[in-house]
Amino acid sequence: MATRTTNYRLTKPEQTDLVDIDELNGNFDIIDRQMKANADAAAGKQDALTFDDAPVSGSRNPVRSGGIFTELRKKQDTLNFDEAPVSGSRNPVRSGGIYTALKEKQDKLTFDSEPTEGSANPVTSGGVYAALQESQGDVTFDEEPVAGSRNAVRSGGLYTALQGKQNDLTGVPVVGSLLETDYLFLERGRRIYKIRASAVIIPSGDGESIETESGDSLLTEGGDEILLDTGDEERNAALTESGEQMLTESNEVITIN
Repeated sequence: MATRTTNYRLTKPEQTDLVDIDELNGNFDIIDRQMKANADAAAGKQDALTFDDAPVSGSRNPVRSGGIFTELRKKQDTLNFDEAPVSGSRNPVRSGGIYTALKEKQDKLTFDSEPTEGSANPVTSGGVYAALQESQGDVTFDEEPVAGSRNAVRSGGLYTALQGKQNDLTGVPVVGSLLETDYLFLERGRRIYKIRASAVIIPSGDGESIETESGDSLLTEGGDEILLDTGDEERNAALTESGEQMLTESNEVITIN
């Protein structure tokens, strides 16, 4: 009685069986189908392995042993650790170094409830809002200059106030004689002094010290009495008691005729 093969189930006649052409053809058909299936499956396969000489990004090929060895030789044998975080370093950091660096940091932000002079802390939004509420919202302007006011003055108010002022002393009339009700204007630097004619200084009776008509001696800021140098009858230079000449800001000698 005929048997069949294990894998493809081909018919195996016994030695005593008569040859059956149909059985032989059936075996040939099974063999033909399987060989075609094997050929189709082998068509997409690589005939021979292709090796990369060194590891290549994205490649699916195996790498030759020598190429792997060479690349491994280029690598760091042991890790180099930084003792503390270092800017730009690609090394790992030791646990102790990380711990120390973190210990120096603030656990959480400390906020000031209001702006505080000299503080480096941030201020809470509510504190900023409250401080701004207490500040002057808009600038308050005076319409004209006001004594003791800290407000700004409007340009028009300044212009009006300045319009009534004299630009310089060129408008002061020149008179031949002064009455007691007249005034002298004396400009020194950026100050203008208004002096009543009756208080004009005059030499005293002895011709040395300088006094006002009311009899008060003139003194310097340091307390020295101002005297006259009567050595020159035409121009008497003003001296201090210590003998220094009185000078104007332009270093001209002050004289009294």
